[in-house]
Amino acid sequence: MAQLARQRIGDKQYELRQAEQRLARLHPRRKFNDWLQRLDDLQGSLARCARQSVRQQRVGWRNLADRLSRVRPGILLKQRRELLRQEEQRLREQARHFVERLRHRFGALEAKLKLLGPEQVLARGYSITMEEATGKVLRDAKDAKPGSRLKTRLKTGVVISEVKHSE
Repeated sequence: MAQLARQRIGDKQYELRQAEQRLARLHPRRKFNDWLQRLDDLQGSLARCARQSVRQQRVGWRNLADRLSRVRPGILLKQRRELLRQEEQRLREQARHFVERLRHRFGALEAKLKLLGPEQVLARGYSITMEEATGKVLRDAKDAKPGSRLKTRLKTGVVISEVKHSE
C-alpha cells in the first residue's frame, strides 16, 4: 500500500510539473515575452530589408546617372530644339504658301463668278425675261402665252410687257 501511495504521489507530482509547465507557457508574461521576441525578430528583418532596398536604390541611381552622363542631355536637348525650330519654320512656310494658293484660287473663282453672274450678262446687253405672276424665267418663246404679262430685267431697270403672240 505504501508503494502504491508513493507511485500515486509520483504520478501526481509528474502531473503537477506538467500543469506548471503548461501554466508557464500560457502565463500572460510568457506570452508577452514571446511577442516581444517576435517583435524584435520582425524589427531585425525590417531593418535588413530596408538596408538592402537602400543599397539596391543606390545602385539603380548610379546606373541611371551613368547612363544620363553618357547621353549628354544638354547636347541632345540643344539638337532637338534646333530640329524643332527648323520644323516650325518649315511648317510656317508651308502654311504661308498654302494660304497664298488659296487666295489666288479664291480670286480666280471670284472673277469667274463675276463674269458668269447675271449682272455681267445684263451688262453685255442681254436681258432676263420672266413671268410677272410666278417669277419663272422664260427660256423658250413658246412658254410665253398670249395675254400673259412678262417682266424683263435689263442692265438698268425693268420692263413690263404683255404677250400678243409668240413665235
